[in-house]
Amino acid sequence: GEPVKILAIGGSPTECVYLDDTEAWPYLLGERLKTYYGNNGMVWVGNAAKSGTTVIMNELQLRYGLSQVKGIKYIIALCGINDMNAWVLGKEQDKNMLDNTYWLFYHNPVSFYNGTTRASIMEIFTKTILAQKLKSLYYISKGVVQDSTGSWMIKYRADRAKSVKINIQGKLKQISSELDNYKKRLKDLHETAYQNKEIIIFLTQPALWRANLTQEEEGLLMFGSLDKKGTYFANTKELFKALTLFNSALRDYCESNNIPCIDLARDMRDEKDIFYDDFHFNEKGSRIAADILSRRLKDIIK
Repeated sequence: GEPVKILAIGGSPTECVYLDDTEAWPYLLGERLKTYYGNNGMVWVGNAAKSGTTVIMNELQLRYGLSQVKGIKYIIALCGINDMNAWVLGKEQDKNMLDNTYWLFYHNPVSFYNGTTRASIMEIFTKTILAQKLKSLYYISKGVVQDSTGSWMIKYRADRAKSVKINIQGKLKQISSELDNYKKRLKDLHETAYQNKEIIIFLTQPALWRANLTQEEEGLLMFGSLDKKGTYFANTKELFKALTLFNSALRDYCESNNIPCIDLARDMRDEKDIFYDDFHFNEKGSRIAADILSRRLKDIIK
């Protein structure tokens, strides 16, 4: 028969850009589920994650792009970190972006462009090899290109180490309205999956952030910049509190709407040496995540 098709979506913690394909947790999850079902043809797990995407962008993927992948039954969505980062930086999550031609065309693979909007010459140019080369040269000049060795992380870690740490406690006191908006975005994503006849399974986001990090763990951190120059960074304890609140909002939404939610943040809380920075899994972390998910999904996937 046809395999059960599962698709993972989310941002860079799902994309696993600095892990080999066979070390990324979606791949490992597929291998573990195949073992469980006892037939290598019974389960297929794909990875459609893209670095930097928020929930509203993932909803765009389901609405416009994933119709090209036939027979998807389950969507696994690791959510929260990019929505939280956008909130910290004061970037408004605008649903109207889904109807913006430039955003739709530029931020998604060409194969996902289905003619629902008309692209301008400039929008087409942004997808050319020349445009991508020019973009790379610009970022190389700024010293922030995501190179294959990850050497750009050295700059970000150095910036954070010497930065002024800013207290965002005042912003945290006003987070309730953003969490309400976050739940609305989750609702949109859930409803789009439902319309596609797909069952969505949400995951909470684990992170290295917590109180009393060791010096070695502090040295891995590089996120939380509040300005382009990297002069100011948000306090780590408050970033942890903000992410905890976003994870809680996700759990609340799932519980209220009877949606499967696997609490990776809780289940991986006591694990050591599983990140290579603030919230991206290293090889060990990816294996542990796949182990946890395979055990939990056995009760969900039919």
